[in-house]
Amino acid sequence: MFGGTTSAVNRLYIAEASGKTTKGARSTNKDPFRSIPRWKFPKWQPQFQDAMLEFDPRKLPSLVEAATTAIFVRLQSQEADSEELRALANALRSVRAIQTKRLDRRGGAQQERCA
Repeated sequence: MFGGTTSAVNRLYIAEASGKTTKGARSTNKDPFRSIPRWKFPKWQPQFQDAMLEFDPRKLPSLVEAATTAIFVRLQSQEADSEELRALANALRSVRAIQTKRLDRRGGAQQERCA
């Protein structure tokens, strides 16, 4: 990686991705993306993650809007169980935090700060 060396982790990842492993170990999983988590709630989590991981101020507003829409659509569907409802509430709080901290959008009336 740096200085021409490859870390053991990178070598193992490359070996597993190609179906070959080192030191005689067998790889039964040929999926190089097996470590990427599958969505527990795929109807809204991808949009939420996109908004959470974006720091480009030009892209962020549309991603926050997409995440908010996906969350509200899922809430209105009335198909979510209690675990998903908790996850939706947490996600919505996180989206609101992005709006207030990174996009400087505050809900309600703007208050003037005293100097």
